[in-house]
Amino acid sequence: MIRSTLTRALATAAVTVSISACTAPDLAGTCPIPPGATPAEAVTILSSCFGKMDAIPVNTRAKQDVDILFVVDTSPSMSPKQKQLGTAIDNFIKKIDMSGSNYHVGVVSTDIGAQQAPNTAFQPGNLNIPGCESYKGNDGELQKLACSGRDQSKWSVDAKGACTTLCPTKLEPTNGDVYLWKQDGITNAPNNDIIGTFKCIAPIGDVGCGLESPLEAAKRALDNHSTVNSGFLRTNSVLAVIFVTDEDDCSVAMNKRIENNPNSIDCTKNGMSTYNCWKNDFRCLAHNLKCNEPMTTTGPKTGCTENGNGYLEPIDKYVRFFSNLRSEGKMVLAGIWTPSMLDNPNSDVTKDGKLIIDFDDQVCVPGPGITCSTEALNRGKGMKAACLNTTDSNFFGQAQIRMSKFIRNFNPKFRVEQSICEPTKYANVLDTVADRITNAISANCLSGKPKTDTNGNPICIVGLVDATTPAAMPDVRLPQCSAKCCSAWATAGSASSPTAQPTPNDATIIAACGADPDCFCAVPNPTSNVACKDTAGQDAALAGLWIKAAPHQTPSGKVANFMCAVSVR
Repeated sequence: MIRSTLTRALATAAVTVSISACTAPDLAGTCPIPPGATPAEAVTILSSCFGKMDAIPVNTRAKQDVDILFVVDTSPSMSPKQKQLGTAIDNFIKKIDMSGSNYHVGVVSTDIGAQQAPNTAFQPGNLNIPGCESYKGNDGELQKLACSGRDQSKWSVDAKGACTTLCPTKLEPTNGDVYLWKQDGITNAPNNDIIGTFKCIAPIGDVGCGLESPLEAAKRALDNHSTVNSGFLRTNSVLAVIFVTDEDDCSVAMNKRIENNPNSIDCTKNGMSTYNCWKNDFRCLAHNLKCNEPMTTTGPKTGCTENGNGYLEPIDKYVRFFSNLRSEGKMVLAGIWTPSMLDNPNSDVTKDGKLIIDFDDQVCVPGPGITCSTEALNRGKGMKAACLNTTDSNFFGQAQIRMSKFIRNFNPKFRVEQSICEPTKYANVLDTVADRITNAISANCLSGKPKTDTNGNPICIVGLVDATTPAAMPDVRLPQCSAKCCSAWATAGSASSPTAQPTPNDATIIAACGADPDCFCAVPNPTSNVACKDTAGQDAALAGLWIKAAPHQTPSGKVANFMCAVSVR
């Protein structure tokens, strides 16, 4: 960015562009930028004049990149849920295909190990927990093997059956790739069968560590710490992360792994709750929570929150990581998991999301002359579980607070939660994710309705910038498109124009905007099937970019920075 260029661009903001009646709002006259101002200073000055300035990068290239990561729980209760995921995947992949994107699809497990150091027994003694005898587990590495080619010696009968059903023919990504991809119509799936190959690699078994760590596993899959996943996550792609788990996150801080110790003690008499009051399967939840009632007793627990004792990694760590990874609108998060304790804080037994503590009948059943210790405590089973499908008892979920706490830090437009206890709705949530991915490709939305100047024009600075610096101030500012062109953007996908899409290669958009120069629209589109809304569900605005030269898409290596003053509710 050359400061003088920026200053000249802003200083001429009031000039009316005569071509096709395209105009730009008068920003410079109302809010002058002093000579020598940096882009950051210019943004600050404009914000002081007009309020919140929304800034989103818009990329209209026809073949956009989409990277899709499935984070799948591999604990012993998951085989029917993995099978259902594979069964529900067909329409999801078909929708992504129809979007015309170049896409990657990868699968990782929730197993990141539990031991303090490599090649050691569980701290501090020699007692191991099946599936957790590891320092790093799968370490967030993408899983490429077909289930039929995995070691199934410890798998349950249900897990083996799920593999046989979903993967009758062994299919794996070709050339040793660790993820599936489709690029300009070419795929690395045998016989181009993306759906069949996904169904083979998604059932990754049910013998993983019971200390499920989906948040840390997802981070490791995307943070480039391992070369195994190289190439999966691409610069400026739309990213979708889909979690499938029936327990809460147990991403233990590395300096607290000593507290993964499988040895436990009876804390009934001392009145204290130390980490080893509970056996390992229950410890992550019990040691992490503080509730109105002691976690060393049976019964419903109310008012539960994380106690901040440092045992688990803070949720903020993962919120920051994903927020820095992608801008709003370029990431979709989904959770097929247990309904949250956040929505049932009083553990109403008639509602999902409750936390009821009971004695594990596989460990101890109280009765005449039998007193069970805190070591036998666990989350309730059956109707005492956080959720249970009354038609198929294989679909149950244990209480969770962290997964929902994480995802609810993000814009509701780009996240979705679905109960893991409702298998018939897995396909629904995948359809929603596919739709939101498609919207992220085709419809770029502002966070609110744009403010306007005295002439009714949106207060926006829009221009092409380098894709590596999408938040930069543009050197050359684009004018607003004509009313005819912007109307076509606003009504694309509405009853009056049902087949039109809010993309510059759509025939309706081309016909309406063909006489315009390179220009932009920032228009509400409430009647469109991709209607832009703010976080309160009120009308926001579509960011439309018209490039006159065919194929009317963002030039290679460029994105358009839309910086608009938006109303904040």
